[in-house]
Amino acid sequence: SESTARDASIYYPNLDPAAANVFYPSIEPLEFRAISPSESSAFRSRYKLHFPYIAIVGNRTNYKNIGLLNSGLQRRLPGQGPLPLGIVMTSGEELNPEEIVMYSQHFSFGVQRLNLASDELTCLLNGAEMLFYPSLLEGFGYPILEAMAQGCPVITTASTSIPEILRHAEPDEYRIIGGYDGSEALDSIVNFMHSRQRVSPATIGRLKEAFGGNDVPRFLRRIQELTRTARPPLDDYVSA
Repeated sequence: SESTARDASIYYPNLDPAAANVFYPSIEPLEFRAISPSESSAFRSRYKLHFPYIAIVGNRTNYKNIGLLNSGLQRRLPGQGPLPLGIVMTSGEELNPEEIVMYSQHFSFGVQRLNLASDELTCLLNGAEMLFYPSLLEGFGYPILEAMAQGCPVITTASTSIPEILRHAEPDEYRIIGGYDGSEALDSIVNFMHSRQRVSPATIGRLKEAFGGNDVPRFLRRIQELTRTARPPLDDYVSA
């Protein structure tokens, strides 16, 4: 990614980020498939998801930063009623009993953690009101792209490579938060809850064009070109 090129230039000042060869991982066509109403209904019935929900993928306390939601909920005033949403998590860390109680207090439909196959994940994201993904470190940001490919808006940060995905979307299809303020995160959830925003077919088309192709042939051609012009490293190459 462009972000990786910038990071590399910090440790290797002789590298020019602008001259980097950027190759994005290809996304499986499955991620962009259309989910039929009958398939969506069957998925919801299978897991009893008969309510609007927030999707959380890859729950991690630290760099995936899901603890940010917990801190936002703890700042809610006692008189505020539960939000008319549920939380559905898949993969990542297990929930502890305190988290389950807290989510049940602040969300009308509580929290579930599901282990899903790839085709089920697309159904989960297709039916979600939003993806909450305030990650502080990304190599690429697959969950963000997977969600938007299914029309699901995202709440995320501008860390590392994430803006390289969001540049293909419209501003109202995502919310960028700082990643350290729980109240800001909760406000973004409430905002999307009221707006019922979806990612447009035009944005999905741009994402598919940018990330849905096979970049391997171009990558191999570039490696061959560089191999023909490469010179053996000098003794002082590393220090330079």
